[in-house]
Amino acid sequence: AIFSGIPSFRISRFVSGKYVAYEQDGNFGTISPGVGYWFKPTGSMTINFTGHALSNGTQSIPVSSGWNLIGNPFTFGVNWNDILFSYGTVTEKIADGRTIKDGFYKYGADKNGKAGYLMERYKDKTVMGPWEGYWIYSPMAGELKMPAIPSQPLAGAPELLQDQRDWEVKLSVSTDKSMDQDNYLGVADNATDGYNKYCIFEPPDGYSPFISLYFPVNDQNASGNFACVYKSPLIPNSPKVWDFEVLADGMQNTAVTIEWQGVPDGCSLCLVDLTLDKKINMKQWDNYTYNNGQERVRKFQVVAALTAAETRVANGQIYAWPNPLTVNGVPPEKFTFVNLPSGSVIKVYTLAGELVATIDKGIWDAKNDDGRVVASGVYFFVVENEGSVGKLAVIR
Repeated sequence: AIFSGIPSFRISRFVSGKYVAYEQDGNFGTISPGVGYWFKPTGSMTINFTGHALSNGTQSIPVSSGWNLIGNPFTFGVNWNDILFSYGTVTEKIADGRTIKDGFYKYGADKNGKAGYLMERYKDKTVMGPWEGYWIYSPMAGELKMPAIPSQPLAGAPELLQDQRDWEVKLSVSTDKSMDQDNYLGVADNATDGYNKYCIFEPPDGYSPFISLYFPVNDQNASGNFACVYKSPLIPNSPKVWDFEVLADGMQNTAVTIEWQGVPDGCSLCLVDLTLDKKINMKQWDNYTYNNGQERVRKFQVVAALTAAETRVANGQIYAWPNPLTVNGVPPEKFTFVNLPSGSVIKVYTLAGELVATIDKGIWDAKNDDGRVVASGVYFFVVENEGSVGKLAVIR
């Protein structure tokens, strides 16, 4: 076995949704190219490997449904944009973020030496580095195909899901030694208030002790703990609530700090500590610290609402409700335009500028002028003689 004679360390693989330690698996001695491993020594050490480095060909890496711990099998960086994901008869670039989520995790230290997960997006981190392990999430089983092509600067990053988000607030949590710094809440025009394509699962827990912030979601489409949760846009007099929890594993009587950045203009956000019933204005403050005592998990909420000024503007503007509109046989299956002057005519267009429908009664049933239900997507409307323009999202 390759790890025989090495004292004081822990090494594990992630198999079928759980960790399998080296000492628990008699077949653990073979390192598989493309597989990632947890390795935790108690101090500095040097490990010598025998064998040969992969430098050509295409490496196939099996992917299970759920979280996968993978590694770069080559001694050079590989562009994420060159890595393909295949399932069934479909093959796509992993960096497109369509099937495998637009967000991957590494485990490392921040600038202050605190250890924890670090989330990156394909647009910002274009290269899969050598000798690095990564967590990726896939909703289905398949196979990664990684070519032995050394990384080169990309001519252009792919169009990614985050480019369609209206706003997002980053939440981070830390102690004196641990951190979890990449968690996001926000809104998007074509998101629903439940699981949607923008939501990213929380990666599996690491070795104790650790700190973790996550959003628990119980939805008919997907349930679990999420690192990123997005909802439909705010509307007047209708606040939205994000529930989240902070897990301090293996820690007691520890100072825990929650920080945030990116609070948008036009709305107010309030952090609520449900244990103490304490409320913090997230525009006036950018952090909150508490002592967890004997508490392993503490529950919080973020409540977001349009500001009074923004509500007055929205109340005077022409807008459509509900937005997005879900067309699934359950009422309401029509947009109702609010604050619309009598006799107004509305024209609905695709984002490419093609006329879809003309409306003269302030209600649109998501059908084109030929009477057919339109495809899922984002449209915009123009109120003639008023100069008002807005967006509409249809989900089928």
